Amino acid sequence: MQTGGWSDADCYRVACDCHDHDHDLDVWIEIESDPKVKDVTVTLYKELYSPVWEPGFNRFREALRLLFTGTTRVAGSIIMQRDVAQNFVNTVQRSIDRLDQTK
Repeated sequence: MQTGGWSDADCYRVACDCHDHDHDLDVWIEIESDPKVKDVTVTLYKELYSPVWEPGFNRFREALRLLFTGTTRVAGSIIMQRDVAQNFVNTVQRSIDRLDQTK
């Protein structure tokens, strides 16, 4: 479902098929405004899961990895029925088509 829209960006909320709102995905599809770089930017906002409090997870080692590399591992998934996935693809295609129209 579309939650916002501007001339160069659209915002959507993609609901997970499991009906848990924590699994929903907020998507921004933006058309790059720089005339030299004609790109479509898809930004996904999702709260991701980290096993930091699970037994056997080494929080100290993970803290050191984050401190020295600036990275950590997280995972997230969204379940989409075929029609929802097709709508997502169609939305990205519309952004590409808008980008082609600005040439």
